[in-house]
Amino acid sequence: MPPGTVEGYSAALAVDRSWDYGFGVLETWLEDLETLKSLLPALSDVPTLLIWGDADPAVYLESAEPLREHFRKCEYVTMSGVGHLPYEEAPEDFNRIVTEFLLRPI
Repeated sequence: MPPGTVEGYSAALAVDRSWDYGFGVLETWLEDLETLKSLLPALSDVPTLLIWGDADPAVYLESAEPLREHFRKCEYVTMSGVGHLPYEEAPEDFNRIVTEFLLRPI
């Protein structure tokens, strides 16, 4: 990751009530996932790009395929040696992948 990335994400922890916010997210995590899952059928025809880092310790690579199955027009890219934050860890490659996807005719 570029210098300053960890410091930038960590700075939010010093803000009043940031821990309250984080715990609030955790409290509704499963409910929020169910809500997102219920919305997937309405999004099935939206062209979708899934980008996964094969070194992501937070969201396993194996979880991409079940998500991919919800989209009819889905492109899936695995970034080798990249973790959970591909836009931070490999910004040039990430931007190239996204730009190529966005410029591709539908």
